[in-house]
Amino acid sequence: MKISARTLALHYVLPLSCLAAGVATLFLFGTRAPAMRKRPPRNLAIPVSVIKPQLCDGNVVVESSGVVQPFREIELSAEIVGRVVFKNSHLKPGHYVRAGDELLRLDSRDYDLEVERLELQLRQSEASLRTVDVEIQNAERLVAIARESLALQQQDHARTVELAKRNAASQADVDTARMTVLASQQALTQLDNQLRLLKERKTTLSLDAEATQISLKTAKLDQQRTVIHAPISGLVVRAHVEDHSIVEPGTSLATIEDTSAVEILCHLRSDDVDLVSHSAPQENAVSQSVDQNMEVRPEATGDINVPHSLPDLPATIRFSRAGREYRWRGVLSRIDGQGVDTETRTIPCRVLVTQPHASEVFPREDNDRPLALIRGMFVAVELHCVTRRPLIAVPELAIRPGKKVWVVQDSKLQIQPVRIVRIEDANVLIDASGDGLSLSDRVIVSPVPNARVGLDVSVARSASGPGHTVTSESADSRDATWQAQTSQEVVLSSEKVRAFAQRKAALVRRSQDEGDIP
Repeated sequence: MKISARTLALHYVLPLSCLAAGVATLFLFGTRAPAMRKRPPRNLAIPVSVIKPQLCDGNVVVESSGVVQPFREIELSAEIVGRVVFKNSHLKPGHYVRAGDELLRLDSRDYDLEVERLELQLRQSEASLRTVDVEIQNAERLVAIARESLALQQQDHARTVELAKRNAASQADVDTARMTVLASQQALTQLDNQLRLLKERKTTLSLDAEATQISLKTAKLDQQRTVIHAPISGLVVRAHVEDHSIVEPGTSLATIEDTSAVEILCHLRSDDVDLVSHSAPQENAVSQSVDQNMEVRPEATGDINVPHSLPDLPATIRFSRAGREYRWRGVLSRIDGQGVDTETRTIPCRVLVTQPHASEVFPREDNDRPLALIRGMFVAVELHCVTRRPLIAVPELAIRPGKKVWVVQDSKLQIQPVRIVRIEDANVLIDASGDGLSLSDRVIVSPVPNARVGLDVSVARSASGPGHTVTSESADSRDATWQAQTSQEVVLSSEKVRAFAQRKAALVRRSQDEGDIP
């Protein structure tokens, strides 16, 4: 079968030409990259938000919590052996006793007899001393007489010797006079020895009498110890003896808690202790720590520096119950001798409350009754500090890692290390002494990508101090907007390519319908 030229052109040449034209068109127009919008010039200086630090007035409140503990506990112990013959009815746990009250009485008959025996022995010693005094007086008189007799004998011997020289006395007379002198000297020597012995005897008797007096005082002291009085006014915590009990020296009798004052054991962080130690003691706080049993510590007044000591600072103790708040006034007293807590890494301190029964109630009512601080109460403690160091405040978001802040100097970012004293709410107190942060610095509070020293920055917005929230449009946000617009243009170009491909496919189908193309 012979195919005509017209049929060949319709069925083969024309479709192939259309296909080649479509491929060429797709190659020329469909694969062409869409025109990209030119990126606007970018400002290299990063806009930042800054604030200026504010000066703190130095009044800082350090908050903590603590547990009420007794100011002191006195444990009564027996000092002698005895049987309990009397016990005060108030000597029971939970009862209140006053200073000087008779709490216990032991059987004192043995001690009474010992006192009588020693008093009699002392009287005997005193009588012996009087006897020796009389003997000493007699011996002294005899010695005086013997001395006079010896003097006379010596004079008689001298006359006999002179007479013998003139041949008026014989040698026998001289020897007799000499023997008389020697006898008188011997008698005088014996009397002197007796006198010295009497004096030594008197010394011995005097020492015996003194020893007896000491024994008598000890016996009387033991006699007094048979009656046990309350040394202080307070609450009986424990009582260990009953009537007719036998006690020995060292036996625990009772424990009395002093309720005239209490202490609050609280724990402070190391930076809080540093802040407190650099605070000025207040006179009213020092005066509150004085009562009949307490003295003002020299280091509390700032007169001397004592290691591991704290100034007396006023404190407020708070306790809430049944929707009401009770407050007491106290004084920061000292660092507890336990040292640093190994678990919490805090430092235990003591707050002294000299009037634990005088509380203020909020809100007030007509029938208010004061609440007393008692052992074991969990309370909140506020220490009122007036620091000697200048402090400035900045928002907490201005503090960067490593205790540093970013400041703007000559349109450049600078990194300034700071010494943080305390963080209160959303503000940070910084030590302004030395070459650290100053009030004239502009502190950056907005995020800065790739922050480094010398980075170009521009101030977009400024605030006057902590507590202000500042915002500004950053360069990153403008970049995001430009990228979104460019993406939209790319999407539109892709849609045009798909429409052209769809029109070409429709043309091919129509050519196939009109001819014999298989």
